[in-house]
Amino acid sequence: MSETGYWITQKGSSDAPRRHWSGRDLLNGTVIQHFSLAVGPWAQRNVRPGDRVLIYWPGVRLFMGTFAVIGPIGYHDSLPEGWRYAAPLAPRIVLADPADGIPLDAAMGLGGEKIRRFARGACARGLYRIDRETFEPIEAALAPYAYAGDFRDLAR
Repeated sequence: MSETGYWITQKGSSDAPRRHWSGRDLLNGTVIQHFSLAVGPWAQRNVRPGDRVLIYWPGVRLFMGTFAVIGPIGYHDSLPEGWRYAAPLAPRIVLADPADGIPLDAAMGLGGEKIRRFARGACARGLYRIDRETFEPIEAALAPYAYAGDFRDLAR
């Protein structure tokens, strides 16, 4: 069995960040993370079931939640043009409200250099590898704000 990989990515593009969950975050009832046509093939080769993903809302409050990858990344014609790759996900800790996220400076304190590099644009390609020591403290800080309901209720 391979070691768990840890990743950080964002909702939407840098030019058009998304700040809430939507129906686009579901594919046939499964939670997904979209990847662009430029990032998707690379992600297909590197992201594996069992990996963990930290997803953020760009802005003052960073993190939307953490997820486990539950299947291979696939190409889907039914997804929006330009964003047709998707990783199926299982929510771990999900935030309903961006105000419950972690401010960037606090995230840097928890996640160290990986989050500093990420914040300086290392995620420009849309997906950035982090390590367990970066992921786990941020996930633990999000835990008190976790949404207890069904994720599908958030996807408006």
